[in-house]
Amino acid sequence: GLAVPVRWLTRCPLFAKDAPSTNVDAIHGQNLFSLFETCIILTEQMRAKQDAAWSEMLGRLKDCKMETADIELVQSRFIGKASNGKDKKFTTAIRLFTTNLEVDDYNALTQCQREVPIAEIRAEHSCDAARQTVNDVAGKLEGTLWLSVGANIMLTKNLWTAVGLTNGARGTVVDIIYAPGTSPPALPLVILCHFPRYTGPSFETARPRIVAVAPCTREWGRNRQFSRTQFSLRLCDAMTIHKAQGDTLDAAVVHIGTKSEFACGSTFVALSRVLSLIHI
Repeated sequence: GLAVPVRWLTRCPLFAKDAPSTNVDAIHGQNLFSLFETCIILTEQMRAKQDAAWSEMLGRLKDCKMETADIELVQSRFIGKASNGKDKKFTTAIRLFTTNLEVDDYNALTQCQREVPIAEIRAEHSCDAARQTVNDVAGKLEGTLWLSVGANIMLTKNLWTAVGLTNGARGTVVDIIYAPGTSPPALPLVILCHFPRYTGPSFETARPRIVAVAPCTREWGRNRQFSRTQFSLRLCDAMTIHKAQGDTLDAAVVHIGTKSEFACGSTFVALSRVLSLIHI
């Protein structure tokens, strides 16, 4: 259930030699990809194995051999047609979208609906050019974060992989701590987050799985003349289908697109994140 590895700038597969890139990271990625000598193809859908009908439908979807009954099965889960509209688990279920713009819009909307104070957290930059740089180049650090206590967040880099603090780990903001005499939009000292799958020591003795996330700095450019300092976090009430690859979700609300797939295979990736039909 994984999409093709792509270069972030050209959006073409890493193995596409007919589309050379001048981006250093893309070149490094293609060179690394070329070192793989063995290709392993998974032929069985293990995540949805407990729901035979759902697993078989996903197999036909993957092979582009869907039948009328498969389409009707998926349509039965459309919002307004299914009982999921009354199921509380879908009220807080993560939303899967095709584009980052849709994700950002939904995350912002959800923040506002919480009706709690929201801190504007502006990154620190080495210069104006760094401030205008897109997040992908700046180590996926946001130029501005809008966070509140209770916000659902995701790590955007590996902090401590051995205990579960990996890129993509999801958690909740517990507190935002500032140095004396400072306040938003300045950078806080740390952001306390609860990560349910964290197995290391807790920052607080009274509450388990609390992690103090500190700001980090990303440098780039020929002589590393550009830098951005920010927290390696982002809101995650919603995420892109591409980012959800490899995840197993308890429940999900999927927005495939209005006309067609945004990318080949994205529908399969999205629907195969859950264990059963009733979780979508």
